[in-house]
Amino acid sequence: MGSNGGEDSEVPEVLLRYIDETMGLMYENNPYEEMKAIVLPALSKYVASNNIKVDESSEEQFMNTFIDGYFASENGGLLKTCLEYCKANLSKVALSMVKRKVEQGVSSCKYLKNTENSRVNGHQNDALRFVVITNDSTEESLTWLINVKDIFSKQLPKMPPEYIVRLVMDKNHYSLLCIQNCQVVGGVCFRPYNSQRFAEIAFLAVSANHQVRGVGTLLMNNLKQYVKKIHLTHFLTYADNYAIGYFRKQGFTKMISMPRERWHGFIKDYDGGTLMECSISEYVDYLKIPEMIKSQRKSLLDAIKVKSQTDVVYPGITLFQQSKHVSNILDQIPGLKEAGWGVPCRHNVASVVLPPLDGSEEAKSKYALYSSLQQIFRLVRGHQAAWPFQEAVPDTVTDYLEVVQQPMDLSLVKKRLSHGEHYVSPQLLYDDLKLMCDNCKIYNLPESSYYQAADMLNSYIIEIFKKTLTNANLPSITY
Repeated sequence: MGSNGGEDSEVPEVLLRYIDETMGLMYENNPYEEMKAIVLPALSKYVASNNIKVDESSEEQFMNTFIDGYFASENGGLLKTCLEYCKANLSKVALSMVKRKVEQGVSSCKYLKNTENSRVNGHQNDALRFVVITNDSTEESLTWLINVKDIFSKQLPKMPPEYIVRLVMDKNHYSLLCIQNCQVVGGVCFRPYNSQRFAEIAFLAVSANHQVRGVGTLLMNNLKQYVKKIHLTHFLTYADNYAIGYFRKQGFTKMISMPRERWHGFIKDYDGGTLMECSISEYVDYLKIPEMIKSQRKSLLDAIKVKSQTDVVYPGITLFQQSKHVSNILDQIPGLKEAGWGVPCRHNVASVVLPPLDGSEEAKSKYALYSSLQQIFRLVRGHQAAWPFQEAVPDTVTDYLEVVQQPMDLSLVKKRLSHGEHYVSPQLLYDDLKLMCDNCKIYNLPESSYYQAADMLNSYIIEIFKKTLTNANLPSITY
């Protein structure tokens, strides 16, 4: 089957097979015919111009060396670098050593998935690959798992190394690896509970030289996209104080919306950790979030332009240069009238009726009471669990008034508080806030997020009342 190969000679069969196997694996989710169209003629020309004799052994050795150069190149696909590597090493590198390296590289490529539009710090980074593996007792899987285990051990020093090894090597756990130039730079170890449709995240870490570059977000987004394929709907994890901020940015919350019986007894409790949950939306492509946000922003700006003239640039104001006074602001300043401005008028901005300050003890006590109640209201309204209570329940919930006899919400509390005369004691404000939480717990089921929010907010209301009334030397109330 030997051939000297010419300018127009065909690439030998063995080389074709290696190209198909290697490039097909590297570009499993993408068409690679275009890449082959570039590689094959260049490879044929290179064989001819260097007068390489092709036989059963040299074909494999040459292609092994070519693939080795393929992996050695910075972006995993620079043809020129590959050919230069071959020219420098073809006669020097022993076949066994090259073959072993290439076999390791090709084996790893079975797992490598080319992630579309992966970005770090806003720049395209084609070298990042993401792969999900488990302990299937193969050499390549164990090698990858040991690499990610080393990252977990180094970046999570408070976690016992034996415990990390046990979970990473457990065949019920899976690991999502972030690989750059055939090196593991980060990973997530998780256990899916398919019958319960959630997964527990055990470890998540990124190597020190890849932190603060967006790799952690890419890991989480790829993990969310992966679990969608196996029909999981939630993540649960125990986060320590250093990790809570990261998980919040990734969409995790301390409020657990899943029914307790769905997850209790399946995951391990950790002392000192905070249980957090993240819901997975089947309608979101987590690998295209930047593009989705960009598209939404463009649609919003386009809609604004349709309804307004904010993009119209008007000539500058010249009346001051002409020493003219502003007598009619709407006519003299271009663009004001077109933007929808009207003639300014004075309004009574004092919406709060405060007691008169006459220096008496009664006036001072009223001011102290009102200030304390305002402080309590601001803290309650800004609490993370206050989201269901900001406004009244809409009329579309037709059966609400059949269950709840006396509705209450934070907007109504705000109106009463602004009146200045309604809450003459802390007890009245507390009773309204408690009524608001009780109404929510009466109407909603205990496993719902609304019920849990009401329970959490009610506990916070009691805590903040006790603290504020004590600091202000105000009398205690009945809880």
